[in-house]
Amino acid sequence: MKKMKKFLVFLLVITMVALPFITVNAEQCIHEQRYWDTYRIATYQYIDGFNCLETSYYEIECKICGATWTTTPYPDYISHNWVHEDLGHVPNEAKHDYRHTCTQCLYSFDTREFCGLIH
Repeated sequence: MKKMKKFLVFLLVITMVALPFITVNAEQCIHEQRYWDTYRIATYQYIDGFNCLETSYYEIECKICGATWTTTPYPDYISHNWVHEDLGHVPNEAKHDYRHTCTQCLYSFDTREFCGLIH
């Protein structure tokens, strides 16, 4: 029991001595890039039939002190990322209806295209 008490006292003393060196506040932290958690945030806006406007920035958090900051938003024109959905046959015609949607800006339009079979 005496050995356990001595060990606990020793552990407490070590903790008290080391604690000021372990805790770092934002003013003392050097925010080295290797200690960052970085999150990319992007928003999209329809511009025309060929392009979206992507505005992106990064939210950065220091893993050591918890300080956070964001980068300046950066706009860039990018091509649409189309997903094509088959809406089915047009009754009594050799055509299909399709919906084309951009997965980024969510712009969509419908087309009617020749399919070769009358349904």
